[in-house]
Amino acid sequence: MTGQEQKQTMISHANFFGLYNRKNQAIEEMAELTQALCKHSRLLCDQTFDGTHEQINTNLYEELADVEILLFELKHCLMVDEKLLNKIKQVKLERTDERIMKKLRGEKNGKADNHL
Repeated sequence: MTGQEQKQTMISHANFFGLYNRKNQAIEEMAELTQALCKHSRLLCDQTFDGTHEQINTNLYEELADVEILLFELKHCLMVDEKLLNKIKQVKLERTDERIMKKLRGEKNGKADNHL
């Protein structure tokens, strides 16, 4: 399936299920991604963790895909203004760049040292 075909399929799904369903499904998928990320962290840190790298990574990719799909569908249902969304993302990226530069210069940014 091409990228354009994927988009059309996601639009079709969003239109079929509607905003209420897509919002609830997104919440569920984001919770599953949170769990997958926690398991991935445990895999990297805990030698006794019961799970293989392949299982954990496969699950992480599946949950990332689910969340990306639902975000696309939510933006469609909510008729999100992509230009405005991109402007907001740019401001946030620039703010993070500033925090990184301060940290590299040894300046405090008022937040915990490990939080950007």
